[in-house]
Amino acid sequence: MGENHELKIRKTLINGIESAKNSIRLAVAYFSDMEIADLIKKRAGDGLVVEVVIYDHPVNSPTILEFNSKNINMHFYDINNSNPIYPKFCIIDEEILVTGNHGWAYAANRTEHPDPVIVNNESRLIEEYLNKFRFFKKNCGSSRFVHFKTKPEILVRYQ
Repeated sequence: MGENHELKIRKTLINGIESAKNSIRLAVAYFSDMEIADLIKKRAGDGLVVEVVIYDHPVNSPTILEFNSKNINMHFYDINNSNPIYPKFCIIDEEILVTGNHGWAYAANRTEHPDPVIVNNESRLIEEYLNKFRFFKKNCGSSRFVHFKTKPEILVRYQ
């Protein structure tokens, strides 16, 4: 199941990001999958509105540094906030919601987890998640790690 599950999650995320026409909004705790990050950067370069709410944590430093230099609106969420980023989710064009216990971290997409939930055109549920995104975004601040340089051997511990 592990390999098929990884392919299913990656395919779901990649297809959604590739097919986006207007916007991509992510709320994720940890993000170290640089292949997906590259695709998101490309789509931001294509002119899509891309917003990311992410924990302000050293493991996210490479992603923060990479995304901060592109046309991506980064919002840094305090890891100690009493309202954790859960569940992780991605909203595409305000029409598609991908949520569930899948991972945006490199290692998380290569292990077994329950299938992601994909919702199309369920306006009430998508609006609920847009409100969650707005809540997280409203409670963000500046990153303490934007200039943090992570050594690759340190990153491996978090994957």
